[in-house]
Amino acid sequence: MNDFEYTSYRSKKHSEIVGDNKLTEALFNEYLAAVKEPDLNEFLKHQRDQFIQALDKDAATPQWCNLWDFTKEAEYALNTGNVNCIATAFFALGKAVKALQHPDSNTMVELYEAKVRTMNQDAPLIERNSKNSFLKQCVGIMATRIWEGDKKQTIKVTTACEMVWPKLVDLAKEYKIPDDYYPDRASGLKDWVRPVAPEYARRSGRPKKEKK
Repeated sequence: MNDFEYTSYRSKKHSEIVGDNKLTEALFNEYLAAVKEPDLNEFLKHQRDQFIQALDKDAATPQWCNLWDFTKEAEYALNTGNVNCIATAFFALGKAVKALQHPDSNTMVELYEAKVRTMNQDAPLIERNSKNSFLKQCVGIMATRIWEGDKKQTIKVTTACEMVWPKLVDLAKEYKIPDDYYPDRASGLKDWVRPVAPEYARRSGRPKKEKK
């Protein structure tokens, strides 16, 4: 398991707005406005991107998985439009972020308490959506890696599904995700894999034969 340091949304916006430029009053005001009233969808995307980077670097510790879970719960809450649900979900997400930045025992207790609060609001549906989305994201990453290494362009969607399937089963077992949260056979992954498939992999017909 490798270490991967969390980059805060504030740091991201500072890099985007200020970067290597001299900090002027105008730039400071622009940065301040961006972090005081952030675009919530952009903020959530940043959390997703951070988790994916951690996963890609084999650094997805339980704290990182909490970040993913709370991000998905916040996305769900945002879509409901329920102010109380949104406030509770983003409060919990903030605790998950804090746990990555300051992983001490007090922070983990706060995170657990926040988790309990969110579980009282549509918990079964939120949990299922979160875990299902997590698995889909992982399948997409694994399939993408397969095609990145497919220099001869011979791997079709069906084959990629068969290659990803055993890895998905192992991943679900590792995170104790029930088997009814994902398709029960490799062919059922096609809808999960197609969005990341290159054009040649989606074409009908047999794979190209290698030239001897």
